[in-house]
Amino acid sequence: MLHSSWLSSIPVTRNREKKDKSKFERNLNIILEILKQDPENCDYLGYLGDTYSSGGKNEEARDAYKKAVAAMPENWGYMISEVLIPIQTC
Repeated sequence: MLHSSWLSSIPVTRNREKKDKSKFERNLNIILEILKQDPENCDYLGYLGDTYSSGGKNEEARDAYKKAVAAMPENWGYMISEVLIPIQTC
C-alpha cells in the first residue's frame, strides 16, 4: 500500500519546477528588454545577476554583477566592496 500524500507530492514538485522555470524566463525577458533601452543601468544589471544566480547560471550571474559594478556612478564607490566580495567567491 502506498501512502497517498507521497503520490500527491510528485505533481506538485513538477508543477513547482515548471513554475520556477517560467518565472525565471519571465523575469529574464523583462530585465533584458529594459537593458536593451538602457544597457548601462547598474540596478538592472544587478537584477540580471540576481536572476541568473537564482536560475543556477553562476557564470552569467558573475558577468552581470561585474558589469553592474563597472556601470556604477563613482559616488557609489563605498558599495563596490560589498558587491565584489560575492563576485570573488563565486
